Amino acid sequence: VVDAFVVQICGSIRAPSDTHRVVVRVLIADVTDGMSAVRSVYSRVEQWQMRDSPAFCYETDLGKIPNTAIILSDWMIVARLRLDWLTFPRKGKRNLQFTTSILFGQSGEELARGAYTIAYENSEFGYIDLQENIEQARTMAVALAFAVSAADNKLYNCEVELIKNWARANIDFSKLSNRAERKLEKALNKTVGFFRDGNQFDIYKICRRIAELAPIAVRYDI
Repeated sequence: VVDAFVVQICGSIRAPSDTHRVVVRVLIADVTDGMSAVRSVYSRVEQWQMRDSPAFCYETDLGKIPNTAIILSDWMIVARLRLDWLTFPRKGKRNLQFTTSILFGQSGEELARGAYTIAYENSEFGYIDLQENIEQARTMAVALAFAVSAADNKLYNCEVELIKNWARANIDFSKLSNRAERKLEKALNKTVGFFRDGNQFDIYKICRRIAELAPIAVRYDI
């Protein structure tokens, strides 16, 4: 048994002409932080992604409509969206808005649309959580590198520069402002000062935390 969201429709559909095919489209948005901070729900399946992004977009043919106007008096299931298709922004309690549209098959014209919001408990890390975890793991890896280098109570300038260059290479500076870059350099220098003063970190604890945070591929990269 696979867990899934079941989408149903009910009501009237008006088309510009009869005996033409119609398509149902379902989009999912995370509106937990309000409509001013809407985030996409991603699809793990390429078939259900938008053309220019991994955002979830499910479409399927509903067949031909017999008349220009039809009324669905009973609820009709039009989609079963498997949970293992989806990646949410964050772990925990989420508010998900499902927008279902009926499209005219030939032109893509929207004939009808409805939206409904549900509460959902996401038990897995979201894509934002994962990115933050990776960034935190890389930051901890820098501390680990300094801790290993200072294990003999010595920290040479050549080691410091090597670790600093490695740390810079692991950060996408295109996403950082000049202020953020200066903050990074200050943090690196502060870390160097910490170890040169004879302080030590628990290397085992750092390694264990990195293993908890980072996927295997990132761990190998670190």
